[in-house]
Amino acid sequence: MRLIGKAICAICAIAALVACATVVDLQKVDYGDLDDASAPSPGAPEAGDAPDDTTVIVDGKPDASGVDAGPCAVAADGKLYCTNAVNAPLHAQPTSRSAIVNTLRSTSSIFLCWTIGELHAGGNTTWYFTNGDDNARFGYTPAVNLNTTAAFDADPTMFGLRKCAP
Repeated sequence: MRLIGKAICAICAIAALVACATVVDLQKVDYGDLDDASAPSPGAPEAGDAPDDTTVIVDGKPDASGVDAGPCAVAADGKLYCTNAVNAPLHAQPTSRSAIVNTLRSTSSIFLCWTIGELHAGGNTTWYFTNGDDNARFGYTPAVNLNTTAAFDADPTMFGLRKCAP
C-alpha cells in the first residue's frame, strides 16, 4: 500500500510540473540587458526548437528502448521536468570549481539541456542546465542532484533531452 501511495505522489508531482510548464515557459523570458553570465548558454534550446518526435517519459514507463527513465519526464516541449535536491548549486560551467551563479531552492525544476562535464559524486560526467531560484542566471548542476536513473544519465538524448551546444 505504501508503494502505491509513493507512485501516486510521483505521478501527481509530474502532472503538476507539466501543468506549471504550460503556464510558465522559461524560454520566453526577455533577457534584456543582462550580462552574459545570466543569459542561456549558446546550447540552450530556443522556444519551438523541440523535436517533433520527442518521447514523453513518465514515471515507471520505459521509452521506446525499454529503459526506465525513473521519476523524471522529458515532455513534448523537449524539456526535462524532474525532482532535484533542495539548495543544489548551479555552476557557471559543468565543473565544481567554477563559480556558483544560482541555486535550486525548490525540489522540482525544468532542465533545458545536458552536457558532459567533470566527474561528480554521482559517478558520471552528466550535468544539467537550468535557471535557479535566486536570480535570473542559468547554470549547470551535476546529475547527482537530480532524481534521474543511471540509464537516463548515461544518455539523456536517448530520452528526448537535447545536448547543450559547446
